[in-house]
Amino acid sequence: MFILAEAVEALKLHRKQHAEERAAAGRRRWKALDSPKDCAYIQIDGMDQKKTALPHFAKQPKSVDGAALVGVHLVGAMIFHGKLQTHAFLTYNNLKSDSNLTITVLQKIFLEWEGTLPPTLYLQLDNTVRENKNNILFAYLAMLLENKVFTKIKLGFLLVGHTHDFVDQMFSRFSQALRRENAFTMRPIYSGPRRPPPSSAAADRAAHTRELTEIHEKSFLAVLADDETSFWICQVLKINSRNEEGEPTSVQIQWYATEDSNPYTGKFYPEKRRTNGKGRAALYMQEIDLEEVTVMSFNFIFTTARRLWKITERQIRTGLFRIARDKEASVPEVSTRISQALDSADDEKTDCSGHDLDEDEE
Repeated sequence: MFILAEAVEALKLHRKQHAEERAAAGRRRWKALDSPKDCAYIQIDGMDQKKTALPHFAKQPKSVDGAALVGVHLVGAMIFHGKLQTHAFLTYNNLKSDSNLTITVLQKIFLEWEGTLPPTLYLQLDNTVRENKNNILFAYLAMLLENKVFTKIKLGFLLVGHTHDFVDQMFSRFSQALRRENAFTMRPIYSGPRRPPPSSAAADRAAHTRELTEIHEKSFLAVLADDETSFWICQVLKINSRNEEGEPTSVQIQWYATEDSNPYTGKFYPEKRRTNGKGRAALYMQEIDLEEVTVMSFNFIFTTARRLWKITERQIRTGLFRIARDKEASVPEVSTRISQALDSADDEKTDCSGHDLDEDEE
């Protein structure tokens, strides 16, 4: 009975959370419809690829091999901004369904936006790590905020198992249309009885946004200095080696230096060092192992005045603060381990009856 009561309470809590998530999404939609100058609500999801393979037959003959069909992926987007707008983006299998595709869809929506973008964006996405819940998409959203495209972005995910929403209703209308007719091109896939009818676009290429979260050639790095209280700046000239995941492990770099006492406001230039007493000063290059250094910021550029941007300065300051905080937190841990070691040593000097072995027994 006790286990059953716990299960009932867990089910009530789950339903309550689901209802709250649905209600929050509904409030955001109505807010975007009523106040288009203040916010917009965008929902993006993908359709089951098994239903959109071409050529499509209402009654597929047994002689048709499914492996011979051309895979087509449909991504639906619904925009609530004063009015409802629907979009259908179709891609072939040469484009993976990952974060690059999600970002490409968002970019197309923003570039074709009618009028000015509102300051607040509500974004509702599906619960998938491959496409949405990853650092690449979050880096893209952070870039939008940094470049003042939006002042606030709220990202929403419905609970797992309860993600069906308006976009899925649009997909169901597409599926009903495909049940009644054959389709040999992309257009009949989205020409269902949906109102308003969706605008369509074939995405034949996707932006490679993985560079937002990976170190690449010609990018600048801010690494922790030897004193662990300051930083050094360098530029990656060449990637010498990568690990099994394709991430750089060893790079050839060019050091940059500033003559200003405050590196956050100083101008950075390539550092030069003399190879010998008679030779000319040469650019100071070196090979470093990325696994042996602490990188606090990467893939940034200098301003036209060859100074650090504010966002780069914040990243470096945050990295130095965390290192100093972790260093201070490790001191009590060491003291605790020493105290535990001393206590265990005292215990070893005592037998099981509680008598000290070093003292003379009476």
